[in-house]
Amino acid sequence: MDQEFLKRLLATFRIESEEHVSSMSARLIKLESIKDKKEIEDLTEDLYREAHSLKGAARAVGIMEIEAVCRTLETVFSTLKKGSVQPSREVFDLLHRMINLIHSFTVGYSEEDKISAFGDYDSIVEKLNTIFENQPNAPQIEESPLSEQAVSKARMSAAEANTSKDDSGSPVQPEETVRIPAWQLDSLLLKVEDLLSVKISFDHMLENLNELSLRIADWKKDWNKIRLSYGISRSEGKKALKGEELLSGFIEKNSGNMAFLEEKLNSISRIGRTSAYELNSKFRTVSDEIRNTLMFPASYILEAFPKIVRDLSAELGREVRLELSGRDVKVDRRILDELKEPLIHLIRNAVDHGVEPPAERIENGKAAEGRIFIGVAGIGGSLVEITVSDDGKGIATESLKDAALRRGIISQAQADQMDDAQAMDLIFMSEVSSSPVITDISGRGLGMPIVKEKVNKLGGSLHVHTTPGKGTTFRLSLPVTLTTLRGVIVKVSEQLFVVPSGFVEQISRIKTSEIKTAESRETVLHNNMPVSLIYLQDLLGLRRRQEKNRPEHLTALIVSVSGRTAALAIDSLIDEGEVLFKPFNKQLQKVRNLSGATILGSGRLAVILNPDELMDSIQAGSMSTSFEAAAMERGPGSILVADDSITSRILLKDILESAGYNVTLAVDGVDALARIKTGSFDLIVTDVEMPRMNGFDLTRSIRQDDKLKSTPVVLITALSSPEDKTRGIDSGADAYVVKSSFDQSNLLEVIQRLI
Repeated sequence: MDQEFLKRLLATFRIESEEHVSSMSARLIKLESIKDKKEIEDLTEDLYREAHSLKGAARAVGIMEIEAVCRTLETVFSTLKKGSVQPSREVFDLLHRMINLIHSFTVGYSEEDKISAFGDYDSIVEKLNTIFENQPNAPQIEESPLSEQAVSKARMSAAEANTSKDDSGSPVQPEETVRIPAWQLDSLLLKVEDLLSVKISFDHMLENLNELSLRIADWKKDWNKIRLSYGISRSEGKKALKGEELLSGFIEKNSGNMAFLEEKLNSISRIGRTSAYELNSKFRTVSDEIRNTLMFPASYILEAFPKIVRDLSAELGREVRLELSGRDVKVDRRILDELKEPLIHLIRNAVDHGVEPPAERIENGKAAEGRIFIGVAGIGGSLVEITVSDDGKGIATESLKDAALRRGIISQAQADQMDDAQAMDLIFMSEVSSSPVITDISGRGLGMPIVKEKVNKLGGSLHVHTTPGKGTTFRLSLPVTLTTLRGVIVKVSEQLFVVPSGFVEQISRIKTSEIKTAESRETVLHNNMPVSLIYLQDLLGLRRRQEKNRPEHLTALIVSVSGRTAALAIDSLIDEGEVLFKPFNKQLQKVRNLSGATILGSGRLAVILNPDELMDSIQAGSMSTSFEAAAMERGPGSILVADDSITSRILLKDILESAGYNVTLAVDGVDALARIKTGSFDLIVTDVEMPRMNGFDLTRSIRQDDKLKSTPVVLITALSSPEDKTRGIDSGADAYVVKSSFDQSNLLEVIQRLI
């Protein structure tokens, strides 16, 4: 087979495989929660067909491992459909693990991974057979079809029919589709959107033509009045002077030229209006149709989240129910792609930080099962709001203040003056986390800044609300599409800016005599409530217009973002309408308060502002990050490493010394405690399972010593169960790193955050 063709075929298979895996995962999760017999039969039939179709596709491209796994899944799904087996939580866990194997075989794997996957598969089959032994009607699953002999036999076996059939036995004809690379659609849409600039310019030209026509009409009216009053073109029997004759002739000729100009101008205007109507109609049709190809239902990303929640809750020992709403709400695919990572961060935080362990929830009078809700809803046709909420323990603002203080982000005086809303904003600062411990899942204080950065990049806003003991809600407001937006065009310091209309509550003309001062900041009344008055020039670092006297009135935009409201003073209001949104390239994406640019119909460039970042700038005040300076003053840190394995000690010593730290070694917990009491260390890295004194006991001893209790402790261990992680947290550890997911850069990142 031609290698280039095979490469394209494998690329197509990967896309198809991901669709099947995603569909099976979603259906499997749904199957766990339903009781209706008919619905169970329908779902298991769907699962069987998905596995069967994927098996045939895998055989076509020669990936026999996936074919073998799918054959086993077919057997199990067929058994479940017949009711021969009563499915349990353990059976579902094993099926999810098997589907995960398909994903790993699809994305590519090394020989070591392949051997590991074969072993995992054999273990799953063995456990399934053990479960089925106790159920008389259950079949026995054949021994591993992933062995070389079985794979070879599978290659030689006759191809099975791979077409799904309906109830009558007739093949089901799929809807005819064509796979097109997403980048081609994006490129096509961008080219069509560029026509919007042409359309806007054409509309602007028509406005100029109409203005000229009105001016000529006014001139004609005035000219006729003069002619009638002074009889310029008639001598009425009187002999005119030669000069008067020349003047009269010139005026008459000028009048004829103006009449000709008027006729031609009217003709151009009529043609222009007709052309503009056709251009607008065809542009809108083509633009909408192409844009609709990129408008995907929110289920495009939502369907992946139930499995993520299920796997995380199982790993952390939580019981969590995920509720989804708004699957059919359509959003620009590019926005959905950008949102996937932030939403996964929010989900991980909700499961890890928010929802409590079952025993703790019951003790607090809650149901053992926690609830996470993700809802998508359209707002006014141009915005979409995504809500992520949980019914967990909420976010402790005092913990955020303490974390920010430790990192040198705020001073004690600033912490004392902060209200809950200001303290909550700290969650979006890098390396600030409310988690008492760092794990391989969360606690590094990096997730929320990423969420904030992504939302700002998309021109949206993010708001968080928490109630201690009740839960936390995040609201993300974003444009439905990245292509166009409605905006208020304003002039500031002779430059043009666009503020998205969705965030502008009102445009006000404010008397300067009504401006008051509160806490050294100018304020105005809005809905009988004082709001800060900020000059947009000041926020953007531009010079204010020089005026001899203070004007009697100011023009201001009342902007509201995620419950925060402010009045932005501007020089003048230009217009309000639809503009083509052009995001900045990578060099400008980090420029604060700006999100993109547009070309107006007049040909002038206007910068599109980011309301959420504008609000952050207003509220930031004197808060600044001084962590880098503090780190430079502190110099290299001193670290004690405790581990009974000489190999592990040497490896950790090499990693840490290469990063510039001074390292001291201890052979176990007793040796480590003795060295800690006689030396001075900025941080302790310790194994858990050690002779004489384990890592948990070592950590407790450090926390019970008044002189040592503030020293950060990082546990590095092979123990990965939720119970072990809970013991680590209870002992007072600041971070818990599992050796199976150990990564050198992650360890250094954790240490940098703690000292």
